[in-house]
Amino acid sequence: MRYHDAVAIFDPAPFTNRMGLHCRMYLDDVINSLLSFFKMSTIVSPPTKFVLPDLVSHCDFKLRINRHHKQATVQSKRWLFRGDSLSQESRKAIHGLKAGRLTSMCYPDVGFPQLRVCCDFLTYLFHLDNLSDDMDNAGTKSVADLVLNSLHHPYHYYSSARLNRMTKDFYRRMLPTASPGTCRRFIETMDLFFQAVHMQAFDRAKGIVPDLESYISQRRDTSGCKPCWALIEYANNLDIPDEVMEHPIIQSLGEAANDLDIFSYNVEQSKGDTHNMICVVMYEQGLDLQSAVDFVGELCKQSIDRFNEDRKLIPSWGPKIDKDIAIYVTGLADWIVGSLHWSFDSTRYFQNSGQEVKKTRVINLLPRRKLECPIIQSLGESANDSLTLSNEILSCDAEQSKGDVHNIIPVDCKQSIDRFDESCEIIPSWSPKVNKDVAVYVLGLADWIIGSLHRSFDSTRYFQNSGWEFKRTRVVNLFLRRKLEHPMIHSLSDSATQSNASTFVVFSCNVEQSKGGTHNTIPVVMHEQTEQQLDLQFAVDFVGDLCKQSIGRFNESRKLIPSWGSKISTVCGLADRIVGSLHSSWSFGSVQDVEMARVVNLFPLSLRN
Repeated sequence: MRYHDAVAIFDPAPFTNRMGLHCRMYLDDVINSLLSFFKMSTIVSPPTKFVLPDLVSHCDFKLRINRHHKQATVQSKRWLFRGDSLSQESRKAIHGLKAGRLTSMCYPDVGFPQLRVCCDFLTYLFHLDNLSDDMDNAGTKSVADLVLNSLHHPYHYYSSARLNRMTKDFYRRMLPTASPGTCRRFIETMDLFFQAVHMQAFDRAKGIVPDLESYISQRRDTSGCKPCWALIEYANNLDIPDEVMEHPIIQSLGEAANDLDIFSYNVEQSKGDTHNMICVVMYEQGLDLQSAVDFVGELCKQSIDRFNEDRKLIPSWGPKIDKDIAIYVTGLADWIVGSLHWSFDSTRYFQNSGQEVKKTRVINLLPRRKLECPIIQSLGESANDSLTLSNEILSCDAEQSKGDVHNIIPVDCKQSIDRFDESCEIIPSWSPKVNKDVAVYVLGLADWIIGSLHRSFDSTRYFQNSGWEFKRTRVVNLFLRRKLEHPMIHSLSDSATQSNASTFVVFSCNVEQSKGGTHNTIPVVMHEQTEQQLDLQFAVDFVGDLCKQSIGRFNESRKLIPSWGSKISTVCGLADRIVGSLHSSWSFGSVQDVEMARVVNLFPLSLRN
């Protein structure tokens, strides 16, 4: 990378006068102007309650419960709590969730081992769903990678994360009796679940409300129901061919069972979350709350009717497959009626009022959490982005002098401030007291933007003692780059360290195995690959290749060292360290014989070990 002698940074002057925020004497004016905006807005009194459609009467499937439900529920919660770090509040929510009851109503005919796996998975799935609600794109991607790697490699993939152990635990119990097609569908639908959650997190962060068709398609995956359909096959020991499971009628039955999305609205609206069918319909069709609830309720009833119609159109594939399909479709019906009644038994949607809501169908809206309003969230994100991006610009000189490449030269710092201003203009109205508090909070965010910007020039952190001059001219003279902190020098040092470490591992293996020690890479490689029955020599060759790669990488980096003049032109010390460490390691047994032949006779295992 070539550096110029000087760079021009962005001009902070246009932002110092925004909204009169450069001086605290304008505090009252700004608050009053915001409050005036609230008062001038045409405000319709928001609803306080709505009435649910009568889905319980419309669904005439028989409700049954598995006879093992109490035992499975107790053991599954014990499994979830083992080694956890959940708060008392989280544990209370899990008890109120009643995932064991849901499982027992959705898989009423299965044996205890299968019910226990299904119960563990559903408890685990709700845990994942709660985690994903608080995650951004990066967080959902890392969880997805962890879970999918655990499913694809249940005996080989290792991570210290608790999710890794939980995933492998229930899936290993599922593998012995699940058909290959069931396992494949389970993993594929889990992948679809994480893809949809990732997209939902992206939409939530950007404030995007999808259209109804896109939302229904996405929600069929974010619901997490599709992996549960695969568990119907597993729990009932079904082996249904792929071409049968992919038949349009079978697919339509699964979609109809998946489309009951109405009960979560109250909780989600209180968080400001718009990823709910009622919110989508209100946004897309301009309906009020009750009209949107009635519209979605009619869609739910149509889904149940469609399920019944499709059930009559199932083709025949022969006695054996027809029997398995009948069990599978009954399992989907159990899911419809079981999840419907569970929604009122659990505290997930209606807190402790589920039975009252089931009887009256009247829901009192939960108060909306003010600071979780999307507009308020957007203001905080815009302020954070502007702080982060301005710091990236202002710290560039100091960091490049250290060879630090973890810095971006952003182009949208001004856009972040503009987005902040735009969000200020569309802040909703609550009560007069809340409006005033929000105005003070927003003003505080603006103060952070302007204060941190000016502090950057007042401080010696970025510009030493020349901050005021740089603020006036916006021209920064680049610091000289520190040679030994150049990324290429770091790469050389890392390669030398890894080479020495790998060499020590190879040469110390004999002594350590004689003591019964396993804290060496070679035994670890042998242990991790037990399924492939790898022997000692293969493990030694594997670690030896790591040594050679480190030396090769050192040599490649050595060719790419920049020039800083005749005084600093070569790096000999690191190379001496590599070769010196290598030759000094011939210190066991017949030194000359081992060095020439590379054959090591294993020491006998100590009797005390």
